[in-house]
Amino acid sequence: AGSDAGSRAGADGGEDPGAAAGASEGGSTGASGAAAPDDAVDPVAGDTPAFGCPEGWTELDEPTKPMRIREYEKRGDAGRLELVVYEFQNAVGGLDMNLARWAQPREVATLTDDELGEIEVGEFVVTTLFLEVEEEADAGAGDIAHGTVGAGKFFAYIERPGASRVWTAKASGPAGAMRAERAALEAFVQDL
Repeated sequence: AGSDAGSRAGADGGEDPGAAAGASEGGSTGASGAAAPDDAVDPVAGDTPAFGCPEGWTELDEPTKPMRIREYEKRGDAGRLELVVYEFQNAVGGLDMNLARWAQPREVATLTDDELGEIEVGEFVVTTLFLEVEEEADAGAGDIAHGTVGAGKFFAYIERPGASRVWTAKASGPAGAMRAERAALEAFVQDL
């Protein structure tokens, strides 16, 4: 099912308070606006991925923001790395739109096989994207940012053919630290 990008949150996890307002806890709203139980939304039983915790990471007891269903972190010399999993009751614009947004500032057509991949994990199709990009240096409180720094980004779009829900996972941090965690992040989505 498609989505109205202006009224829904993006699959990259950009929380949109208006998108969450239409759903009640434990269900979602249908065309009539009435709450429907989750099993009425998705007729395929057992279609939720079993998300574990990446090796060496810590799962937070409770997600820190709405719309997040799992949240993990890893702290080290390079700083804090964050991995967030979201669940959406529709395709949130679909794979192509999300890849285009996630790949920015690059174009999807320029991505290499090492950066973009697709695997099947049981009943799920998982499209992954791993990028290193230059971003503006993040200035701390009162500090002045100078130049750019390398950032690493990992995204996964997880779908089950025939199901109405999709899941996305997003991790980011300094490029070197993310490069070191690539195997753990790839194992995370291979073990659904």
